[in-house]
Amino acid sequence: PKPLTRTTGNAVLAEFKRLGVDAAEVDAWLPALGIPVSLAQLSQPDAEELLGVLRGLDRDRLAELGREAGAR
Repeated sequence: PKPLTRTTGNAVLAEFKRLGVDAAEVDAWLPALGIPVSLAQLSQPDAEELLGVLRGLDRDRLAELGREAGAR
């Protein structure tokens, strides 16, 4: 698979920031979104899919997903 590009990685980090998650905490939140690997390990297509999911979330929904997954 195509490796994650810096542009997409930065866009994912920006979406997490919008949702109130610091860059250092992103990898801890990925399992709550069904992603079993770190951001750096994502392929470009998977990161693009994640970006779409993040754009559809608000802080409350992310927090709910975290509670459901036991992340927070």
